[in-house]
Amino acid sequence: MERQFKIIVEKHPDGYVAYPLGLKGVVVGDEGDTCESALSDVKSAIRFHVETFGAEVFENESPVLEAFVAESLSGEPADYPIFMAIAKTVGKDRRGNTIYKRHKEGREVIRRDLYENYASSNVIDFAPIVETNGRIVDDDLPEIARLFVEEYKD
Repeated sequence: MERQFKIIVEKHPDGYVAYPLGLKGVVVGDEGDTCESALSDVKSAIRFHVETFGAEVFENESPVLEAFVAESLSGEPADYPIFMAIAKTVGKDRRGNTIYKRHKEGREVIRRDLYENYASSNVIDFAPIVETNGRIVDDDLPEIARLFVEEYKD
């Protein structure tokens, strides 16, 4: 059975870069001088990725329903700010169990004084999740959201 993938092609000042959606792992075609060369390269990279890692690289469904090609009228990259963040922890392990902040020695961080602040906060406060016993959920997302709002509040 032949699979189809949505492929994103980005135009950069020094060439084109292409990558597929719907595959686990990183598959990126090298920069090409043309859109066609980037597409050719990413197709080759997809074949290699699937041959190397097998069917487990396929995502059940692609999260993207539609894709659009956008380019500025002048052909120059758009001039707008970009906010990028990487969350190292999101409060759960891969089995869905809650994980908590820990000291370097491995002990859980307990801060009972933070619970009252958390209990009276709302989602816009970006407060860390704190249980009644003072255990703090290890989740970077509230801090990332706070930084995003702070960056673009004007």
